[in-house]
Amino acid sequence: MGKRILIVDDEVELADIIAIYFQRQGWQTSHAAHGKQALSQLDSFQPDVILSDIIMPEMDGMELLIELDRRQIEIPLIFITGFRDIDKMRKAWGLCAFDFLDKPFNEKTMIAVAENAYEHGRHYVRSARKRYKALKKAA
Repeated sequence: MGKRILIVDDEVELADIIAIYFQRQGWQTSHAAHGKQALSQLDSFQPDVILSDIIMPEMDGMELLIELDRRQIEIPLIFITGFRDIDKMRKAWGLCAFDFLDKPFNEKTMIAVAENAYEHGRHYVRSARKRYKALKKAA
């Protein structure tokens, strides 16, 4: 079955370009316009990595990450964003986001981060959640 990435972005043209980048590297791709669509695709597409914008209608990227955490889904999520917000980034790290990429992004960097998430992401999410919960208990 090859590597699978779910691209979550309300900008369809950008999502199409990103999909082409990944397809050229042998990844299978799927697109969702917002978090609710992404959640509905998890069972049928079974992504290894999620690449998500933060600001979207209906369900934004942070809400998607919160829902993945709530459901204990260990798919690594990489945010792509044009607007860095330190408070949102701190919250995302606490919810075990895998990484952040700035728009405009470099294709090679994006692929490298996704490859890293594919190789180590589930273990990272699992370990980070355990550490985060232990820290919350200790506080």
